[in-house]
Amino acid sequence: MGCVYTPIEDTNEDKCVTFHCDSQTGIYYTPVECDDYNACTDDCCDSDEGCVHTSLDCDDYDACTEDSCDTVNGCQYSNVYCNDYDACTHDYCNSMEGCKYEQISCDDENECTDDDCNTGSGCTHTPVICEDGDACTTEYCCP
Repeated sequence: MGCVYTPIEDTNEDKCVTFHCDSQTGIYYTPVECDDYNACTDDCCDSDEGCVHTSLDCDDYDACTEDSCDTVNGCQYSNVYCNDYDACTHDYCNSMEGCKYEQISCDDENECTDDDCNTGSGCTHTPVICEDGDACTTEYCCP
């Protein structure tokens, strides 16, 4: 029968390396490249499963940002715009609770005005009309 040349088989079960055999230097392994070029995944290699691409959690736990992921730039955070279009509220964002809308005070501390708020234009201060229906009195408001 003579010489028998049987190729060496890869018996290494590690899925994170690639088997090579060079006729001059013998067997060698190179690492598997797992980069999927997606900035929204965490890339790694599991020796049993091979490449694993786990989605990034871009949640910054700030209710005042919109959280997203861009495949080129990774996690992105843009500010939430809190505006209820009501001139009678103070609009702001609380990082734990999100947008808040608090009623503003229109009290000008002047007893001679009726204070109110118009959702479109804001505070109004209408002069109080002092009319008692008696022609023998002069009416006016004394703050």
